[in-house]
Amino acid sequence: MGDTHRSAWEKIANGISSEFPEGVSEIIVRLGTHFEEVMRPLGESPVTLIHEDFRFHNLFFRDDGRSTKIVTIDRQSPSISRGAVDLVNFLIFYPPMEERRTPEKSLLRIYLKGLAEEGVSDYSYVQLAEYYRRGMLRFLSISVTMLAHADFENKAGRAVIDLALPHLSGLTDWDCGSLIPDQKRL
Repeated sequence: MGDTHRSAWEKIANGISSEFPEGVSEIIVRLGTHFEEVMRPLGESPVTLIHEDFRFHNLFFRDDGRSTKIVTIDRQSPSISRGAVDLVNFLIFYPPMEERRTPEKSLLRIYLKGLAEEGVSDYSYVQLAEYYRRGMLRFLSISVTMLAHADFENKAGRAVIDLALPHLSGLTDWDCGSLIPDQKRL
């Protein structure tokens, strides 16, 4: 994935880098230099099966009067990682960006409470927040790769930029760049 991230950024850097939220282009470049090191913890135990496209469009809710069950669809690209990765995929686009910032940390605490209710007792909010932030970096890399294949000269390509890029501001909201080693130490 690191090589893919780096080559995708080379393809789009000159074309749309100025359209990324402030600070995100710098994060992309720094992540490329330290990609494997930064992403490695997402694959270290304990891991779980993740959906990889866990967003509102791929969920159905069934309420039987006692509880609500969630049913997922579109499981074409499952992977193994930390569960926080799917949480990022869900929260990065829903709720809308301007509404996400206020409840986001509370939603992480609700997620953590749900894990505890299911028997996960050795997982702190600090740990969850770190993996959530790393998951945001992973989402960023996937976004860069997808953008490298988009045609920005047509209406659909422009729509991708206009819709997706503002949501990447979460990377600076959560100071995800601080997870990437400082270039000066090299």
